[in-house]
Amino acid sequence: MKNTRQDRRGLRFSGRRLSQKRTLQVIGCGEPLPESADIKLTRMLSYWRSLANPGDFPTRNAIDPLSIPELLPYILLLDVENQDFRFRLVGEAVNARYGGQIKGQSLTELLEGKILAETLDEHFCCVGHIAPVFTRNTIYTIDSEDMKLYQRLILPLSGNGTDVESIAGVMHFEA
Repeated sequence: MKNTRQDRRGLRFSGRRLSQKRTLQVIGCGEPLPESADIKLTRMLSYWRSLANPGDFPTRNAIDPLSIPELLPYILLLDVENQDFRFRLVGEAVNARYGGQIKGQSLTELLEGKILAETLDEHFCCVGHIAPVFTRNTIYTIDSEDMKLYQRLILPLSGNGTDVESIAGVMHFEA
């Protein structure tokens, strides 16, 4: 039987989906990250959970980058914009890995094709489920378009206490 559960809005989803490129997992309330997740992602999830009231999710203003200095080089902050996401804060390690400044650019300005579709799906999953999303691409699922092995955790943030208006994230590069 397929492992399914409901999010807080009653939507049914399975915990894992596999694509040709990556593994995506919605992290339920109180659920840990997979054992293979890097400690940076675990630390960010713990920090995010510490900012939220039970059954809720934190606001963007609650995030204090100085509270997580060890994560700053790996951190992301994106604004939700209609059918896209725009980078507002990008750590130095992320910029270096992707070859330059990506702050101020949107996913559709940076990516294309299958990688864009999968990345948008990951971010819309975070917004739609109002839940953290763990993603990992592997050497077995990587394709020639993106040779950067990574783990990523993205987390919903509110601006008004109700709607997801931003996404915080942290990355770990494996190779």
